Amino acid sequence: MKTIIEYDIGSTIDETFKIVKWIGYGATSAVAKGLHINSEVFVAIKIYHNSILEKHIGELFNLEVENMKKLDNKNILHILAANKTGILIDNKHKKHSICYIVTELADNNSLDYYASNLRFIFTEIQARKIFKDIFNGIYYLHSSSIAHRDIKTNNILFDKFFDVKIGDF
Repeated sequence: MKTIIEYDIGSTIDETFKIVKWIGYGATSAVAKGLHINSEVFVAIKIYHNSILEKHIGELFNLEVENMKKLDNKNILHILAANKTGILIDNKHKKHSICYIVTELADNNSLDYYASNLRFIFTEIQARKIFKDIFNGIYYLHSSSIAHRDIKTNNILFDKFFDVKIGDF
């Protein structure tokens, strides 16, 4: 069984999405920039590690999908698709069972990227907007009886308009 990182760029998922590049890795999953084949819209595809598939598929996956489907806030990543019995076809036409979640793409890096980049400094106005967006998203989650459980700079993302998108909960 392949690990996530070994899946090829260009592999397709459920004949609907294509992996464009790998953009992040975590303890339970990896995230790829993907392309929705029919609409040609870029998305983020979170693919769970095989060990998670075997051990925690019911708990972890179902909880994340349930929580994300309930939410509608401009500062929370929107879920577009999810499948715990997905099929990835690699460039050699070999099929692999995968579990994945597709969300909108926040493709302007994370707060961690900017906080660790010594050449980049937020203005006071930018910092105020970022803080307000984070507060708005967290307040919305808590009002919806959802605790993030992993809030950190890596999970504070920015979209193409530099609006905050909170993810990975």
